[in-house]
Amino acid sequence: MAIAAPAAPRLLSTLPERRPLVEPGGRTDLYLLSHMPLVMRDADDLTPPTRTPTASPTATHTPTDTPTASRTPTATATLTPTATDTSTATPTATATATPTATPTETPTASPTPTATATPTSTPTATATATPTATPTETPTATPTATPTASRTPTATATATLTSTPSATPTVTPTPTHTPTATPTVTPTTQVICWQGQAGGEDDDTTVALVSPAENQPYRLEVRMGTRSWPERYQNANGLRFRGVPLPPLARITSAHLSLRYTYHTGLPVNLHLYGEAVDVSLPFADYHALVHLRPRTTAEVAWNIDAAPAAASWFDSPDITQIVQEVVNRPGWTLYNPLSILVESDVSTNHYLDAWAYDVDPGLAPKIEICYQSGGEPYPTATPTVTRPYTPPTATPTATRPASGPTATPTATRQTSGPTATPTATRTTTAPPTPPRPPGPGTKQGLQWLYGTSPQKMAAAGAKAVMHWGYSASAATSALNAGLKYFPVQFNCNQGEASVNESTIRSFVGASSRFKGLTWLAFNEPDKSDQSNCTPQQAARAFRKLDQVLRSGPNPADPTAKLYCCGLVDTGGWKNYMGSFRTAYLNAYSQNPPINGVHLHLYNNTAMRHDWCRLRDKLDDFRSWQQGQGWLANRSIIVSEYGVLSSSGKYPGDRAVISGNCAPGCECDFLAGLFDVFQRRSWVQYHLWWATYSDAGSSPAGETWNNGNIFTDKNGSQVTSPVGVRYRTLSGR
Repeated sequence: MAIAAPAAPRLLSTLPERRPLVEPGGRTDLYLLSHMPLVMRDADDLTPPTRTPTASPTATHTPTDTPTASRTPTATATLTPTATDTSTATPTATATATPTATPTETPTASPTPTATATPTSTPTATATATPTATPTETPTATPTATPTASRTPTATATATLTSTPSATPTVTPTPTHTPTATPTVTPTTQVICWQGQAGGEDDDTTVALVSPAENQPYRLEVRMGTRSWPERYQNANGLRFRGVPLPPLARITSAHLSLRYTYHTGLPVNLHLYGEAVDVSLPFADYHALVHLRPRTTAEVAWNIDAAPAAASWFDSPDITQIVQEVVNRPGWTLYNPLSILVESDVSTNHYLDAWAYDVDPGLAPKIEICYQSGGEPYPTATPTVTRPYTPPTATPTATRPASGPTATPTATRQTSGPTATPTATRTTTAPPTPPRPPGPGTKQGLQWLYGTSPQKMAAAGAKAVMHWGYSASAATSALNAGLKYFPVQFNCNQGEASVNESTIRSFVGASSRFKGLTWLAFNEPDKSDQSNCTPQQAARAFRKLDQVLRSGPNPADPTAKLYCCGLVDTGGWKNYMGSFRTAYLNAYSQNPPINGVHLHLYNNTAMRHDWCRLRDKLDDFRSWQQGQGWLANRSIIVSEYGVLSSSGKYPGDRAVISGNCAPGCECDFLAGLFDVFQRRSWVQYHLWWATYSDAGSSPAGETWNNGNIFTDKNGSQVTSPVGVRYRTLSGR
């Protein structure tokens, strides 16, 4: 970070200046929150099966065709069963025989819940007198029950209780074989609409399918369709959108693309749209798979452009809900992942159409709008649950009617597919999804150790590891005593082999057996002139010397030490520098660099300092490249520095943004966003936040990079800053 090369192995008390990283390219994602209505699918399209009970051999008498009631109310009694929230249909079924206004026969006056009072035609769950009882939506018996289409329907019987389900244990218990459907009813639904836009020069591209294929992410337009003159070839396109705020398994209600029209050679232009079938879509750079070679969703949407859009207007694609839904249903999809739509021209197309790309104007880059139901779970459906086959009634009643009146409360089952309580879809101004949180308390977090903050206080704040741009026995001892991982740093490399002080390294390692087996971080931003400042060739020679002193020389100080390289900070130049470093080492020593892992610094430039999604993408992009390098593949990464480099005087609102007091998205809750990124990537071993405490003494002239401070002073007296509190919370402290 912001220090000069240490003159001797000691814990630094003051730090020279450091200037912020300036990196071209990239663009912060655009979010627009809107809402639209969602109409829920009817959850009640269920028809219970018809059942035919068997005759009971234990009946003691035969009543008339009028079914009996378990109680004998007067003819004016009113039955008002109240269903639970999950029951929206009448709780009764009808008798096929026509009952009179007054029950003509009553069961035997036996309070014992036996079958002796059962008529010859065995009573069903609805106490009918005929051998068959078919639950229907509209009862045919005179005392019909008419539910209202409300969330809590009521049914009123106006004559007798002849079609009332048994509610007492005295005569007719309710069998357990009634098919039921228990839907999850959501009276109001919340729909969130998000609009994103291609946010960088590698987020939209055109690939000319010639031989070999030509990737053109730098084009000023997205060219869709087929070029037919002077040679005929098809184009393929990719449109990538960062920071998509869709929870896993979110129910997509609508989605479409919007492009800014500029030109066409003729119509129609027939296209096919797909999604990229991956969890994290990578930029359309030359070193990644080209658009036409990327995995596609099975969902596909045809887009036939038959009429020219109005000049300089936005025009929309057909609905691509099914494509987006397939991507967010993937097991590895997480909140704020990037998502890409792939465009292929139909073989029948002889024309192409141009839309403006990011490179001509970021405000005219392709857009996507996605509306989804909030909640983060699959949309609920009503699944009927059919119980085991019919068995004779037992002596266990399913409900008890109070003796004070004829009102009975039925069980929470649905017996018909009648009128339901249809929820009303309303557009609500609900908040977007909550910011990402680690899947559990952080286990990889560390801190940049500035000034005299004690390791015990850093550990109490939640840190697991520390580094301080050098190595000293006293610092290592206090860190290890506090239970922290300690990373010694070989800062310099700009003098090649002479940068490595063999005697001080041997003195440090020999001071304690606890200092053996440590992970050394080689160099500190060799790609910056005010830090290590060395070429890949100088770095290769310095790394060789460090390896010989520690592990591979004739008298190794610590053969068990691990070496991570190279502390680069320019996210756009990581791969080039590491590739050149390897080439220089191979040319000089006829072998690949013997490194155990990579350490990197992760910062945005000032304009995009809050955009943690961009840093996630940069990290994933490097990892993808790394896995294709045999000498680097499968090695762990330590993010040895990351943070937001800004001062409270210049950017007073940054602390709130870093700590999550903002509208959720890629530019909010920077700390939690990256905690989550690092926790979910097993190949990230540790991540060290800038910083314990930073002030004018550790920042460049005119700056005070203090917005990321964990403590309120250089001695680590308190953790009361918003960022410090957030760090401690995310660390499980």
